[in-house]
Amino acid sequence: MSPEGSTASAAAGLATSMFRDTSSQLKDALSTEILSTVARMARIAPRLPARRGQLRQDDRTGA
Repeated sequence: MSPEGSTASAAAGLATSMFRDTSSQLKDALSTEILSTVARMARIAPRLPARRGQLRQDDRTGA
C-alpha cells in the first residue's frame, strides 16, 4: 500500500472511531436528558389540576 493509501486508511479508521465515540456520548446524554425530563414531569404531575379550573384543597388554602 502506498504511503498516501495507508494515511487515508488510518484517517478513515480514526474518523470512524471518533464518530462512534461521539455517537455513543450523544446517545448517553440524550438518554440522561430524557430520564431527567420524565422524572421532572412525574414530580409535577400530581400538583396539576385533574380538570381545567379544578384545584386541589391544599392549592386553595396555599398550604
